[in-house]
Amino acid sequence: MGMYYNTIIGWAVYYLVASLASINSVLPWTSCDNEWNTPLCSPVVWVTALAPYVVLLILLARGVSLPGATEGIRYYLTPEWHKLKNSKVWIDAASQIFFSLGPGFGTLLALSSYNKFNNNCYRDALITSSINCLTSFLAGFVIFSVLGYMAHVQHKSIEEVGLEGPGLVFIVYPEAIATMTGSVFWAIIFFLMLITLGLDSTFGGKNLK
Repeated sequence: MGMYYNTIIGWAVYYLVASLASINSVLPWTSCDNEWNTPLCSPVVWVTALAPYVVLLILLARGVSLPGATEGIRYYLTPEWHKLKNSKVWIDAASQIFFSLGPGFGTLLALSSYNKFNNNCYRDALITSSINCLTSFLAGFVIFSVLGYMAHVQHKSIEEVGLEGPGLVFIVYPEAIATMTGSVFWAIIFFLMLITLGLDSTFGGKNLK
């Protein structure tokens, strides 16, 4: 604990001195013009926000090339109308959308407070909600193409292979990746995507503080 607190205090002192040394009221870690920055430096959020989309597209290209992927995508796109009578389906759908959009966390409200007074908030709300839904829709293709592949490999139905929540991300998908050619590469970019998603969500939440 002593080592831990010494490290935390050391970081705090470093940032305090850097803050006091800021002449033009611009904090040094908010730009890429510092002596410690590399030539590849760019604002963090652009990288963490866009990287998951790049990885999703790469995984989608790989997923649709796997045997059984067509069956998985067909299962994903085939509606089961009778399930609309099940309240759990609506609850799960609402939970997914509201959790991924995060209106209750206050992050969107905090970020929108930096808008100009006459900013078109209705347009921004529609764009943000649409991108959120389309991202979930795209991720569905990535997931179900791999689920179709797993069902093909294990000679099971997709219902038997699929799991919900953390089980899908940390059990089914890693197991599927392990059976692919070049499994180490696919595992690395998949878990890097999860990390960047978490970091990006954290960055947004930290703006509240």
